[in-house]
Parts: sequence; structure tokens; C-alpha cells
Amino acid sequence: MTYAKVFWRPIVPLGKVLPLLRMLNISLFCALTFVLILVVLLILLGPLWAWKQLAIDAMQVYLKGRYSDAVELSTHAIKLNPKASLPYSVRSLAYTALGQFVSAVSDADKAISLAPHSYQGYHSRALAFSHLGKHQPCIDDLTQALNTQGSESPPNPGTLYNLRGLEFYEIADYKAARADFDMAISLMRNSGSSYYGRAKTLLHLNESEKALSDLGKAIHYGENAVQTAALNDRISLYMQSNQLEKALPDLSEIIARSPSNGDALANRASVYAFLGEHDKGLADINAAIEISPDRYALYVCRGKMYLDKNELAQAVANFSKAITIDSRLKEAYTLRAEAYTKLRDFSKVKDDLTALCEIDPNTWIYETRGVILNNEHKFEEAIADFTRAIELGSGSDKAYYYRAIAYLRIKEYEKALADCNQALELAAVDSNLYAIRAKIYSEMEKYEQSLSQVEIALEHDPSSAFAHGIKALALLKLGRVAESLHWINKAIELDGSVGLFYRTRALCYVELGQLERALNELNIGITIAPNESELFHYRAEIYDKLGRKDFAAEDREKSL
Repeated sequence: MTYAKVFWRPIVPLGKVLPLLRMLNISLFCALTFVLILVVLLILLGPLWAWKQLAIDAMQVYLKGRYSDAVELSTHAIKLNPKASLPYSVRSLAYTALGQFVSAVSDADKAISLAPHSYQGYHSRALAFSHLGKHQPCIDDLTQALNTQGSESPPNPGTLYNLRGLEFYEIADYKAARADFDMAISLMRNSGSSYYGRAKTLLHLNESEKALSDLGKAIHYGENAVQTAALNDRISLYMQSNQLEKALPDLSEIIARSPSNGDALANRASVYAFLGEHDKGLADINAAIEISPDRYALYVCRGKMYLDKNELAQAVANFSKAITIDSRLKEAYTLRAEAYTKLRDFSKVKDDLTALCEIDPNTWIYETRGVILNNEHKFEEAIADFTRAIELGSGSDKAYYYRAIAYLRIKEYEKALADCNQALELAAVDSNLYAIRAKIYSEMEKYEQSLSQVEIALEHDPSSAFAHGIKALALLKLGRVAESLHWINKAIELDGSVGLFYRTRALCYVELGQLERALNELNIGITIAPNESELFHYRAEIYDKLGRKDFAAEDREKSL
């Protein structure tokens, strides 16, 4: 035992005493008497000397991480000298390391009661309070420890300033924390943990450039754990400020230190994706998924990459996997709806939007589903969705605009006009709103008002194909066929993908008596927009005029 060795250490030199006595001509009786007296004194006084060595040994094994041994040695020292404060301080430190915080505080209290002017008891109790989350008592004890004087003061006050800075940080007193970290760094120029603590504090004080500098020093001077934490914080800071290229080396360093760090792999994958290096990003996210196959966020990340690469089937598969893991994952439904939109699978888009309505209903979801329903000619359902969108976000002009179109399609012109006017009140200048209002007036057979609105639309957007087409139709209804033909030709030049434009040009040719040309225009329109019933209606009329009754009957059926 260390205890025995320390206890008997003072009597080791006795083997050299007898020869010395012989040299001095001292009788054996006197020598034995001297030895006996010396032995008695050592027996009586040895324990008083041994406790301090035990306490020192306890501190040494504590510093080596042998906390149970430190408790044992300190306990022996206390038995030998229960009035000494040092063994209690050391045992308190060991109890804290073992997670026995109540015992640690009790020992520190005893140490303070025995030596109220020594830093050691306050320091030991401060560490226990820190682990117990008692930040203010910890700060008070550290302050007391730092205020001790002379031989009882801490030999390295920098560590105490560092610890107190951390406690100030925990209670969000960032100015006090910064002052302590400044002091700690002035006393310990190479303290990675102090630079790291100050960096975190500076971030809360909105001094990000100085924080970046301190994080660099923490990475340079700190031990492995501090380096890793500082690297992660610097990565976060770079990513928040969109300095993604600077984040890449740090992410690579983290991954080199810990190849199985799924978060770092996922973050680097996101950075690669943002920088357009999707293959590298996919390699990282695939590795992250191998490590954590049940993390839905990884599948969402991979799905985004496939979506960016326009590999839509792969994107859908990954978003679906994420939804399988978490059926209420809003982002996955939203992104899958986007992928289905690109695939023009609007039925599935609508299904995903319906799921989103149950998870987190909002204006965008109802507006988007309403547009799809409009395109499916389910106008009543579309109106219900646009109405719900208006209820959820009364300041949105888009919902009024879309509902106006739906009302227009079911010929509820007054409601359409009211919605269009409301949208114009809410929106900045938008040529489409004036064009829609022109369309409504045209359907109401108010052609002059239609033309006045379309002129405003064209003033704001001279390249609006929609406005050109509405103007052409109004002119046609007013009997100004040549002007109508001019404007509809311009509309088709601007956008040849609108089926109803060909209807208007067909009607111009009908007025000019050019039935075959009119028929050809309607054929083009039907090819582009096979669901537009008006095109079949007008083609049926032309077939009648051309005597093609069978074709006319077939088109009338389709027009219904």
C-alpha cells in the first residue's frame, strides 16, 4: 500500500546510524537508547507527516484519471489528519469526477471550513456546483478562490477564469464571460479551451469575424475534443453566412477524424449539392445513409440532389422513403409534389397536397391544389380551395386572382369581377390582373370596357400573349376582323402553346369565309389543348357548314 510506504519512509536512514555512532565512540547502550527514542518519536509523529504525502499522491493519481484510487488515498490522509483541508479538497475533486456531486460538495464544505482562506476548497466546490448546474454558486466560489492571497492563492488562476467564463456563458452574461476569457487568454496564451469559450461568447455578441479568428486559434491550440467542437462551430458559421467553399475543408477534416460521422457527411453532401457537384454530394449522402439508414432527413437530402439533377424517379423514391419513415414530414411531401409536377403527374401532386393540408394547412397548399383542380375543370372544388387559401392568408392577391379565373370558367362573372378587383387592390401592378378583368368584360359582352382594360395590361407588359389574345377576341366581337387577325397573329407569335388562340384565329377566318383555314386552326388548337370543349364546339359548326355531318356530330359529343 502507498500508505505503508509513506508511513515508514522516514526510518529508512536508521541503517546508517550505528556505524556513525561507533565512529563517534558512543557506547552501544547509549546508541540503543537513542534509537529507541528516535523510533518512539517516529511512531508518534510519522502519521502527521504521512497524511500530506498521501494527499499529494491522491492528487497525482487523480490527474491520471484514477479517481477511485484518489478517493481511497484521500480517505487515508483524512484518517491520519482530519484537521487538514487538502485531502478533503482532493477527495471532492475525485467525487466530482465520479459523478458523486453531493459527496463532492460535502467534502468541499469541510475543506473550506478548515481553511477558509485557501482557494482549494472553493475550487473543488465550484467544480461540483458546475456539474450540478448551479451556475451562480459556482461563480461565487470561483470568485472567492480568485480573491485568495499569497500562498493560499491558485497557482494557475487562468484555469479558474476560464471556468468562471464558462459559467457566465451558461447564464447568458456574455460581457462578463468575455472579460473572464480575455483574462484567461492573457494568462494562458495557448489555451484552446479559452479561445473556444470566447469564440462562442463573441457569436452571442454578434462579433462573428472575431469569433472566426478565435475558433481558428482554438483549432490550433486545443486538444482533440476542443478542436472538433471548434471545427463544427466554424462549419456552422460558414454555412450560415453562405461561405460554403470555406466550410468544405473543415467538413473534410471532421470526416477524416471520424469517417463514421453521418452529420458531417450529410453536411458536406449539402455543400457539394449547393456548389453543383452532385456526384460528390451523392457519394457522401450514400455513405451517411449506410451509417444511419433510418434517418429521414438523409433521404430528403438525397431526393433534393436527384431533383436538381432532374432524375425525377429517383427523387420521388427518396422522398417516398422519407415519408415511410415519418408520414407527417411536410418537406418530403412538398418536394415530392414538385417532382410529380415536373413529371406532369398532377393526380399525385394533388394527393401530396391533400396530405399537406392535413399536416400543415397553409395558403400555398390550397392555392396550388386549386390551380390543379382548375386545370382539371373541377371549378367548384377549385373555388373551395381558393376560398380556404383566402381565409388562411387574407393578404394574398393570388388566391383572389385564381378564384376569379374559376368563377369566370363557370360564368359567374360578377363574382369573378369582384375577385379580380380585390386582387388589384392587394397586388402591385400586374398586367395579368388587368388582362383577366378584360377577359371577364369580354365574356359579359362589354367589349369596349374589355379593350380599355387590355390596353392597361399591354401598357404594363407589351409582351403579354394573353393580353394580345383577349384584345383580338374583343375586336372580333366588335366586328373589327382585320384588326383582330393582326392581334391574334401577334399573340401566337409570342406564345403558340395556347389552344384558344387558334380558336380566335379560326373565327377570324370564318368571318372572312375561309372555312378550310379555320378548320386547320381548330385542328392545331385541339392538338395543343384536347380538353378544351370550345374548340370541338366551333369545329363542329365548321363541319356543319362544310357538310361533314358525321364529323360534326362526333365533335358535338366531345364538346359536351
